Amino acid sequence: MRVSQLPFLIISTLALLQKASALRSSSTTASNACAALASSYGAQQATKTPTFKPSAVYACLQEVPINNTLAAQQVEWLETYLQFHTTTVYLKNPPPTYQPLAVDLLEGMKEIKTKALAGQYTSEYDFELALYNLIVRGRDGHLVFIPWLVGNFEIRRNVELVSISSDGVQAPKVYFYSDVQANISGNGTIIPSAVSKIDEDDVTNRLIALGYDQRYQDDDAQFNMLFSSPIAIPGLSFPVLGAFTQGLFAHANDTTSYIFENGSRKTIANSAFANLDFGAVTSGQYLFDNFILNTPSTSTNTTASGNSPSGLVTLPGYPQPVAGALSPGSSVSGYFLQDANDTAVLTMQTFSPGSYSAQLGFQKAIREFLRACQEQHKKRLIIDIRQNVGGLTNLVYDAFGQLFPNQKPYSATRLRAFDGANLVGEVLSNLPPAAETQILQKLAQQGGNIGTMPYFGPSYSQTNGTSFPSWAAFYGPTDVYGDNFTHVGAYQLSNSTFTAPLTISGATTNSNSPPQPFTSDNIILLIDGTCQSACAYFANLLMNQASVNTVAIGGRPNTNPMAVIGGTQGGEVLSIGTIQLFIGITQKLAALSNDTRLIAKVNQSLSPFVEPPPIQPVSLNSVTFNVRDNIAKGDESQTPLQFTRTPQAGCRTFYMAGDVLNVTYTWDRVAKGMASGGKSLCINGTSTSNRSSSRNSSSPNGT
Repeated sequence: MRVSQLPFLIISTLALLQKASALRSSSTTASNACAALASSYGAQQATKTPTFKPSAVYACLQEVPINNTLAAQQVEWLETYLQFHTTTVYLKNPPPTYQPLAVDLLEGMKEIKTKALAGQYTSEYDFELALYNLIVRGRDGHLVFIPWLVGNFEIRRNVELVSISSDGVQAPKVYFYSDVQANISGNGTIIPSAVSKIDEDDVTNRLIALGYDQRYQDDDAQFNMLFSSPIAIPGLSFPVLGAFTQGLFAHANDTTSYIFENGSRKTIANSAFANLDFGAVTSGQYLFDNFILNTPSTSTNTTASGNSPSGLVTLPGYPQPVAGALSPGSSVSGYFLQDANDTAVLTMQTFSPGSYSAQLGFQKAIREFLRACQEQHKKRLIIDIRQNVGGLTNLVYDAFGQLFPNQKPYSATRLRAFDGANLVGEVLSNLPPAAETQILQKLAQQGGNIGTMPYFGPSYSQTNGTSFPSWAAFYGPTDVYGDNFTHVGAYQLSNSTFTAPLTISGATTNSNSPPQPFTSDNIILLIDGTCQSACAYFANLLMNQASVNTVAIGGRPNTNPMAVIGGTQGGEVLSIGTIQLFIGITQKLAALSNDTRLIAKVNQSLSPFVEPPPIQPVSLNSVTFNVRDNIAKGDESQTPLQFTRTPQAGCRTFYMAGDVLNVTYTWDRVAKGMASGGKSLCINGTSTSNRSSSRNSSSPNGT
């Protein structure tokens, strides 16, 4: 069986989509295409990972029948949970600062339900794809719905692409990764020629169009995600394949054609994979009856934004880290540059190290690295957060506290207010001591803490630091932008009960922290626009509060400034599995109270949220929602951060050939270029400040 990379596709939004209208059948026709696929699967299974022609998979998917009644119920089931999502009204009528097109999720679901009941979908797959594409239009990495058929089949173009500039300043061109790799490795017989067309379309236009169907809000971030990445992601093969190469099954083209600038052409076969044991499948009806209806939706009930492997493993393609500066799972690591020997590099692949205890390893690795930086008198620091898709907020605040121990990080967050959320918050916010201890232990097993329960009132204070006297005082609700929300609150970072297993470093807890290791002027945040979720909050703290420099790399072949953050800036993502965990706790606490009124109210109001799906998605953790908004300091409109104008990087450069195989090449280039004010590095020749007028962190003394 092929090991699926679906979890990464969900977290980092590497799903490559095309419009449903682009789906086409080919000459592959069969009265029982699924049985033919099963036969091919069995013939290949003993010797290799089974692969198929995409058209053969598409023919099978079209044989999977649709139950129109269940399809309509599936839409209603999803609508129930959409109540937790915070930005539905903003997506319908976005402010002018929001770049993507508007999407009315509720109206779109209504249309899909109407079509299903009218019998206008010819297969289960067509229905699933319509619902999937609607959710993708939300362009939010926290808003995810992976239907069973869409998620259990993958398609791969058997070519990896890279976007390369000759000097980092001139507009880049698109090349085959294999050609660039061979040329760099010394194979002089291979002279890379740039791709000029893909499937007869201009290469740039084609790639930009493909990028629009990802869950990023910035076009440059989407463009970067299409290419093979030099960034090692813990738990995945290296190099990481771009979204052009691999994705969920959303087109049925058996080949992709390429035309090169030197006039040559190549037509390369695409492949499709099934992430299930296909051997027993006899028909589309069999798939529907035995998988889609009867597959249990597994749930790990974790609030983290992904998992990383445990253990100390040096990242492939990276140099040896500084002693002690490698966390379990390689989620964070530190390096000293040899060429730019006054510069250190802190790489942060994720804020989700994978386990409760690994969070302590994350904290320790940063502490040991910064200690070594001071001992070795390093002057400059590059913080590389490329490809970081988020994780746990307590790690964000701790990392910021270690870098800027004299500052208290600002936080402002809120929830969507509706009856179900209010009831969960009311019960969970009044936990008896014995129950609180049990819940703390259960959450610790899942890699979280009680502060990761968004409906636990005591974990919030007012933004001025004073406590809310009760859940009701926090809940409100307040009417903002035509919807109901809680009051804006701040995280209780000074209370280790809410940040366990960490005690947050720095001014938040008045801990005896080492002095600030680097001045703001000597810190460079290296980004590719793909930062989102907890990573986005970290970037916002570094830019808006600490006023560090920023360098963006890659993006579309133009000279426009590039946004620092291209992904969602939502405050917390919850899967349906985790929502059901919290609701289950609420129901048990209500039952223990012996309060008949409360028990009846909980059972009546919350029972819809524990109903199983009429049609199975890939898992309950493949359906997620943004349940907390982050709000900028001083924003009286309370606009969620992802709908505000994201700061642009002070310097933008393009990838060069040397960057493809060696991250040290990139770090050295950025270090030397920024030391000279951006000359020969930035596309406009100089680095401009994107920093706020507040300079209270520009020196180690916080002055």
